[in-house]
Amino acid sequence: MIAFTRQLTYTNWNGANPGGTSRRCAIFSFNRSHKGKWMDVDCNSKHPMICEIAQGSSSRLVKTAAAAAVVVVVVVVVVVKVVVEEVLVVIVIVVVVVVVIV
Repeated sequence: MIAFTRQLTYTNWNGANPGGTSRRCAIFSFNRSHKGKWMDVDCNSKHPMICEIAQGSSSRLVKTAAAAAVVVVVVVVVVVKVVVEEVLVVIVIVVVVVVVIV
């Protein structure tokens, strides 16, 4: 989220944004429907991943696989009930699949 501290001349806004309201912050929306457009938002709203570096700072951004990765975890639980020699046996199989998309 970026707090507006001066007049912005950027024009890659999503739809009718900025809306001319009291919203003084913006987010860069990277989902499929907004396709990399900016949206004005309330400054008290919460959004993931905020990074700010002061102009003239010696700090550097380092792109790592961990920072750029999306992790998807799928847990599948299968319960199998079988009767073996007149005894009910319950087998629980848990499969965990982790997919990392970089």
